[in-house]
Amino acid sequence: IASYIRNQLQEDVAGDQMRMKEYIDPFTGDKNTKA
Repeated sequence: IASYIRNQLQEDVAGDQMRMKEYIDPFTGDKNTKA
């Protein structure tokens, strides 16, 4: 069970990193500080 929870946490971290990349403004290339 512990390894399952660890895997879920790792997936959550990867998902957060993907969302952070999406916060970069596609028009100006600037990072959105609201992220």
